[in-house]
Amino acid sequence: MKTKHKLIAKCVLIFSGIMLGMECQGLVILPKVRTQIGDIEQAVQVYAMHHNGKLPASLDNLIQGTENSPPLLNKEDLIDPWGEPFLYEREGRQYVIMSSGPDRIMGTKDDFYDGSLTLFEKIWNAKHEQAIEEQKTNAVQEATTKTTQSATGIGKTQANCVPVTGGQSPTESAETKSAPWKIPLLIGVFIFGSVTAWCYFKKRKRA
Repeated sequence: MKTKHKLIAKCVLIFSGIMLGMECQGLVILPKVRTQIGDIEQAVQVYAMHHNGKLPASLDNLIQGTENSPPLLNKEDLIDPWGEPFLYEREGRQYVIMSSGPDRIMGTKDDFYDGSLTLFEKIWNAKHEQAIEEQKTNAVQEATTKTTQSATGIGKTQANCVPVTGGQSPTESAETKSAPWKIPLLIGVFIFGSVTAWCYFKKRKRA
């Protein structure tokens, strides 16, 4: 019986540690990407000040420097926490800086941005439509391949279609990055693990 309680206590503590580690990682990464985007935006504004209001043609201008201004950022400053380059687009006097987020796919619900909301929505919707078309193409190719294999006797697995994501509001998806239930769940798991471990060690001490 004691061995069973000991095993349960260890499993709960391990699970609590994993949950706590994942949450802490998110708390570190999310502020980092926002800080990076903020630094890039500031560099864009400084560049524009040194070039009579003209925006940089690309983010490379911020690390190369010109006759009018020194390099404002390093090359690694233009890479997000997930190893992908930040996306920069300009239109007239408007610009937007974006990160594709943890899934590394632009046009999905976990994207980050700063700058012109109008320009971001325009680009996000275009990227989202592109992602949907790619999903459709992949689904058709997969279905065709599996159907061909089934007909030739290579395989009998039925074709599975990849679900295509419907439209989403980029403003809603890009603003909120962490589900509100994560913190209460983490607290609950941690408390449960602590109580279970305390009960176990208390019983062991009495024994």
